[in-house]
Amino acid sequence: MSGGRFVIVAGANLPSQRQSWVTIGTTYLPEGTLRRSDCTFALDANVLPGSRTSLYVDQPQIGMTEQALVIAADMRSFVDGSFQYSKMWVIPKSSLYNVEYQDCPASIQYYYWWGLKNGDGTVASSLVPANSNSSITYLLNSHTPGTIGANAITQWELNTSRAGAFTLTRTTIATAPYYAPPPAQQPGTSTRINTWDTRLSNVVYQGNSLWTAQTTGCRLAGDPTERSCLRWYQIAPQTRTVLQESTFGVNNAFVYTPWIVANAYGDAVAVFNLSGAEYPVGIYYAGRKGTDQSNRLPLFYVLKQGESCYARSPNNAVGGPRSGGFLDPNNSNLFWISAAYTTGSSSDCSSNDWATEIASLSFR
Repeated sequence: MSGGRFVIVAGANLPSQRQSWVTIGTTYLPEGTLRRSDCTFALDANVLPGSRTSLYVDQPQIGMTEQALVIAADMRSFVDGSFQYSKMWVIPKSSLYNVEYQDCPASIQYYYWWGLKNGDGTVASSLVPANSNSSITYLLNSHTPGTIGANAITQWELNTSRAGAFTLTRTTIATAPYYAPPPAQQPGTSTRINTWDTRLSNVVYQGNSLWTAQTTGCRLAGDPTERSCLRWYQIAPQTRTVLQESTFGVNNAFVYTPWIVANAYGDAVAVFNLSGAEYPVGIYYAGRKGTDQSNRLPLFYVLKQGESCYARSPNNAVGGPRSGGFLDPNNSNLFWISAAYTTGSSSDCSSNDWATEIASLSFR
């Protein structure tokens, strides 16, 4: 929700013509009369200065400042799906928002950056923007770990205070090493769940701090097997330093697809999936109060136990689930979370499926 508006963003692709768009929908009243408050737009994702490409937009994410919406996405090849570069669109809200019962804007003004690179010269991917109520917001992206891991996050500061003269600056923030996570075991099948990679799931900007999370490969004391774990960070964007970071894992299990929600008081909740040789893919969460010992998620809980195994042919192409969450806009102690779990009762894993659970949590 942005400035009293509900906004949704999605990618739209036409592979036969190798065309792609960023689509945007806004509304002032989700149930407005005859939907007269609804406006939809499509930006040609392949426009570049003086030319155009033939790529498709992948997994767009949205953030905002006081004056603008911020959309970031990866651009990929229609031929083989390979990553080409990241792209970011910044759209003044005045170009998008209409007034109830008035026509939508005929066209929209926007600005874009593309081919962004990290400080070490590597191509930046999977940028994640935060929501901000001021003229400045931030985007973060992890680095590709390769075979030896990575130990930095790139922070991008976007300033939209001057109309038509938006600025973007880059900083590298040192972190503890993180590594490509292995796929996750599940009972009843040799098929493993895709834990995706070390990309950051989301970015929260609260109380002058950025909170983010990712999946990392890890080794836990007393467990000889390489696992996937949750890594979370609290970052001070003004000083470009890590305030807190911690790796959370569970022996004999894999933790992955995290999402973090935080408030201005330093209270935070992380939702994630957990599975293992004896644990179907379930939904779990962990929380910490701002007064807790630093760099710790003290306890974790079960939100929804997985019910079954999941597999689709071919066996090496099982996509993992996604998680989500948000702080209630009217209650800073109400944390909304959602995630997927495996459901079904068939021993034939290919007959089972995913289901979603949504919950609200509060600290006592």
